[in-house]
Amino acid sequence: MKQKPKKTKQSTILIHSGRDKKYRQGAVNIPPYRASTVIFESLAEFRGWDREFRDFVYGRLGSPNSLALEEAYSELTGAYRSVA
Repeated sequence: MKQKPKKTKQSTILIHSGRDKKYRQGAVNIPPYRASTVIFESLAEFRGWDREFRDFVYGRLGSPNSLALEEAYSELTGAYRSVA
């Protein structure tokens, strides 16, 4: 007889949420990003910026920290997406 898979505890989800490697850059935890402005190498690079908010261009529009928080909150609440 097959057993039902155990439901993951909320504390386990909290510990592991928002820790994607893409935000950590080798660190165990996500380092604090305190940048308000992001520098582009050239005008051509700026013009090629993906305006779908996949890149970081200004601190108020998002940072690796805010995206990790959004992912963690979504996982904890079962939401599809979140905005921080």
